[in-house]
Amino acid sequence: MSYLSDEEGADFINELITSLRAGSSLDNPALAARTIEMWRHTAEVYADPELARILSTPSEGDFGTVPVPEL
Repeated sequence: MSYLSDEEGADFINELITSLRAGSSLDNPALAARTIEMWRHTAEVYADPELARILSTPSEGDFGTVPVPEL
């Protein structure tokens, strides 16, 4: 949480509570685990200043169509 802003920390807590409640009603902790994992990745980006800079820089437009992968 130390890499998240106060607002993001509050968002994380709210999402975690929601996922814990939903998971409890289903007897399934996977929802809470996924919420924690997603926010962990967000914090990892903020922990790396270069990565945070790259990901927060607006893209320079459309890079065109993506080719269909070969099977």
